[in-house]
Amino acid sequence: MTAAALDSHPLDAGVGTFEAVLNCLDVSMWKRLHPDEVRRLLARLGRLDARLAAHKMAAAKVLDVAEAAKTSGAASTGTLISNDIDGDRGEG
Repeated sequence: MTAAALDSHPLDAGVGTFEAVLNCLDVSMWKRLHPDEVRRLLARLGRLDARLAAHKMAAAKVLDVAEAAKTSGAASTGTLISNDIDGDRGEG
């Protein structure tokens, strides 16, 4: 798959939009809300968190089935994902 094809995939666009929205929301804004509103929004965030977890698990399964760790030289799919997220914390 080419870079242009990847950039046009709905998942790529959705993750980009999700990133952009989160980047616009300063966590300090929570303190300006009434506790009842915080509870309501926190419940919604909990449901979104569960849906996000489902997407992450589905993506991890695709990597596992494709044996992406083996072809990338990682010891396991979990290690591969961890390295992709955090990089090598031993560097520098």
